[in-house]
Amino acid sequence: MNKRILIATVSLLCLSLFSARARQGDTVRYYATGDPYEGLRQAQVQRKMLLVEFYAPWSTASRWTSEHVIGHPDLRQFLSENFVVVRVETDTPDGASLAADYQVTNYPAVVIFTYDGNVIDKTTESFDREDFSKYLLGIVLSSRRSSTLLGNLLGATEYGPGYDDMLEEYSMRYLTSELPEVIATPVSWPLFENQAITHFYTPAFDYLIAHIDLMRENIGRRKVDELIRMRLYEGAMPEVVGAAEYSAPTFESIGLIARKLNLPDSLVYREMEHTARARAEGNYSRFVTGIGILVDVVPEHLVFPLALSLNAVAGDPDKSIRSAAVKIIDRIEHPLGDRLLPRLKARLK
Repeated sequence: MNKRILIATVSLLCLSLFSARARQGDTVRYYATGDPYEGLRQAQVQRKMLLVEFYAPWSTASRWTSEHVIGHPDLRQFLSENFVVVRVETDTPDGASLAADYQVTNYPAVVIFTYDGNVIDKTTESFDREDFSKYLLGIVLSSRRSSTLLGNLLGATEYGPGYDDMLEEYSMRYLTSELPEVIATPVSWPLFENQAITHFYTPAFDYLIAHIDLMRENIGRRKVDELIRMRLYEGAMPEVVGAAEYSAPTFESIGLIARKLNLPDSLVYREMEHTARARAEGNYSRFVTGIGILVDVVPEHLVFPLALSLNAVAGDPDKSIRSAAVKIIDRIEHPLGDRLLPRLKARLK
């Protein structure tokens, strides 16, 4: 009798061990890799999103989610068609370091990336399988719909100048197609980086300013603020160099945005306004003084247009003004300077 019990017990133990190994084998086959960098490489090759599960074995919720939600057989086909799935073991030094990089402190935790490594979303919710399916489906559909509209919009920029109305129409269609939480992500960031679409007074620029907190949070404050700074400079430049008539409201808007966002260039924008107004009023002494200040503080790609704008004083009878302009030109170094700046100096003299 005892022998029979022993045999039965051994049989059950073998069966349990086999089942555990089978489940472990399923898990190994299910996750593409435990290395998120290898997972990202696979995602790039397959043009899929990367789903990273941060797994904490000490967390009951994390273990349950891994086994019954992310690892559920009913989800595997959908996941494999749309994602490369990686599980990061956070009880290892590398896993803990990666979790810290993405500020994962609660479990279960899932972070979804584009195939080029930008974060689409992060969640620490304890989904059941049905809700997690809906969550993933929403991300997939949003990505497909947004990618199509975004592709059309970015493609329209290839038509070149003269298509501003079309670009504005496409911008509005895209920007109103999703909630700000979807638009303010790395997936959409190329739209805002494209100067043909996002420049001062365009719908995309206004959208960027209106959702600045969300943009800074999702894209990064430094990156967002740098783009806005450049767009404000580029918005002011036409009036400084005389390519557009001076307009006080333009500079009022620029100054308001700079102060509201606490940008470091407020004084420079103010000097640009003073310089543009001096030019418009024919006060060329103040205009030249302003150009002399600005060439030392504006972004490098704007220095050469500022220098060329000194052509406005070539006909001024006041030799001291022309001499001051020549001294400014002598400070300018630019690849086109050897050809154009000597001609301008000759006109000023």
